[in-house]
Amino acid sequence: MRASEPCRRPYTNRPTVAPDLTHRQAGTIPAVSVPAHLARLSTDGGVLAVLAIDHRDSLRVVIDPDQPDEVPADAIVAFKRDVVEGAAAAATGVMLEPEYSIPGLVGALPDDVGFFAALEAQGYGADPYVRVTALLEDWSVEQAVEAGANGVKLLIFYTPDVPEAADQQDELVQRVAREAAAFDVPFLLEPLAYPATPEQAADPALMGAAHTDLVLETAARLTGLGATVLKMQFPAHPDHDPPDEWAAACAELDGMVAEPWAVLSAGVSYDVFKHQVEIASAAGASGFMVGRAAWGELAGRPPAERRALASSLVRSRISELRSIAGTTGRPWHQAPAFSS
Repeated sequence: MRASEPCRRPYTNRPTVAPDLTHRQAGTIPAVSVPAHLARLSTDGGVLAVLAIDHRDSLRVVIDPDQPDEVPADAIVAFKRDVVEGAAAAATGVMLEPEYSIPGLVGALPDDVGFFAALEAQGYGADPYVRVTALLEDWSVEQAVEAGANGVKLLIFYTPDVPEAADQQDELVQRVAREAAAFDVPFLLEPLAYPATPEQAADPALMGAAHTDLVLETAARLTGLGATVLKMQFPAHPDHDPPDEWAAACAELDGMVAEPWAVLSAGVSYDVFKHQVEIASAAGASGFMVGRAAWGELAGRPPAERRALASSLVRSRISELRSIAGTTGRPWHQAPAFSS
């Protein structure tokens, strides 16, 4: 975000959230345990290989960087459908959301692929340096489970350097954790660091220098608050920290958290992310969750070409990452939170 921007506003041409679930029998929620849900979301060896396509406002920018507010909902749905239909078979799980993909794309998932349902609304309030997450209106953990989700996911902007915001985010995490526990469904927590000052917002080098400390301090604060799995930023910054320091940062992160953790791609290139998955897996990560690093090149392509790339390039990338994580990653059930 540019320093001159007062806040991140949601785009205006958004669909109504509450998806139509009337096709489901009212009041029926399958009695499935958290470990059983996680088993459906992971390989037989217990590693998460998740395709992230729950993007909303950020996907508008990918599709049309110049006029993101003009991207129609049907274009977003079509993009997501092409990615899911072409590449989901290589994954163990997919991240979806109720604005464009639940329940519409649930039926496009292969039978052996589960899904996480996003809970967070877009944006973060009026102050870009005190970011507090809001939940989607007309959507809940219960509705996600009724829609067939094997897990719920919450993205929060987080920096320990802003205690008034971090405290509110902690409370939200604990609230969602209680709701997820009530329905015996895994809770995936995704904290993202953000600039705490105008100086950090204006100078990417300052954020790069602070990145490792922010990720590690965030992990130390959030572990034990009730999440089942942590979806973590790679704890070394690819543009600031030399590669020979990456393994130590991952090992430090792994030693801080009791929950299984998976590394997110954060918009880096595929080659960079592949290297990050190798290092994170060797340090104890239980998988990966990949978005634009896998499918970013599909933006701007004609539909036929996009579908072809989804079923070839994107699928092969997920398969390769799955092989890497499956070879050296730690099974989620061996993380301290489960093994103890």
